Amino acid sequence: MYLSGPQVPKDQGCRRRFPRYRTDLKLIVLVLCPDGHFEINGLCNQIAEGGLRAIISSELSVGEMVNVQLSIPLGNL
Repeated sequence: MYLSGPQVPKDQGCRRRFPRYRTDLKLIVLVLCPDGHFEINGLCNQIAEGGLRAIISSELSVGEMVNVQLSIPLGNL
């Protein structure tokens, strides 16, 4: 797992509020249903103060309630 220093290249026509950083972090998405929940495994490949981008192994629907579990390494302190 890593969190790289260099930012993702900026698009010419797109201004972002927060810089994005490349990552390689495993994550788990818990999808909440009326009769319980189920887990979807995934990989976070970009992260920023305002959110993240992930690749997951299943499709989500708009409006579904989810809980994302992600561990970020502390690195050298």
